[in-house]
Order: sequence, then structure tokens, then C-alpha cells
Amino acid sequence: MIDIRSMGYARVSSSNLDDWKLFGGKVLGLAEGNSWGWRSPGTLAAVLGGCTLLALFVFHEHRCAEPLLRLSILSLPLYRNATLATMCINGALYARLVFMPLQLESLRGFTPLRVGIMFALPAAMGAVGMGIGGRMVDRIGPRRPIMFGCVGLIVALGAM
Repeated sequence: MIDIRSMGYARVSSSNLDDWKLFGGKVLGLAEGNSWGWRSPGTLAAVLGGCTLLALFVFHEHRCAEPLLRLSILSLPLYRNATLATMCINGALYARLVFMPLQLESLRGFTPLRVGIMFALPAAMGAVGMGIGGRMVDRIGPRRPIMFGCVGLIVALGAM
């Protein structure tokens, strides 16, 4: 059994701001904004409340001696740019995994089985690529495997 205190996470307590409080309001407001109305009090309260809690979290983490999330690391250009690139890649993958199957089923008339088969090969190749990339990182470091993976992802998304 692993003791969580031995791993350096002793600051976890119920008084910390929880993730669901930070992002739940914004997600609720954005998800229900279309049905509630974008200017309705419920939508505005949910989005503004979530943004306010996120701002309080950032303020608290900057002033805390042992922050839960060290935001000062984003001042390093290499890390900040890598984080932004990762966010863009994740957005593209989200679009591929959610919106493309919906488009293929509703607009092009493909069956769910056909769409699932179409997406099975990229999923299998991703699993194989992650294993190869992990071994490459162990041998030559993270830079080249990350670049090869990003270029491969761009080529694959362009080919779709």
C-alpha cells in the first residue's frame, strides 16, 4: 500500500477548490446556453460564476507557499508554447473523435458500424505509435518523438 503523504501530496484537503466547482459552472452554462438562451440569467450566472471561481483559484495559487498547480511555469516560453500546441492538438483530436462520426452518420448516411470500422485503424495505429514513442523517449529523449508524432498526426488528419 502506498501512503499518499510519502508522495508529497500532503496539502490535499476538502477546503481546496475542487475541479467541479471551477469548471462545472462554465461547462453547464456553455452546454445549456443554447436551450436556456445565451443571455438568460441561469446561463450568465453559471458562466460568470465558473470564471470567477477560476480567477480566485489562480489568485490563491499565486499567493500560496505550496501551490497545487505551479502557474509560474507558464512564464517559460518553451513550456507555454508546448502547452498551447498540446491544446490545439487535443482540440483537433476531439473534433475527429466527436464531430466527424456525427457528420458521417447524419450527413453522409453511414451506419454506426461502418463509422466504427473506419475509426478502428487510426485507434490501433495510435496505440502502436504510443508504444514506439515511449521506447524512443527512453532512448533518445522526448523532443524528436514528440515532433514525429505531431507531424504524423497532422498528416493523418489532413488525409482524413
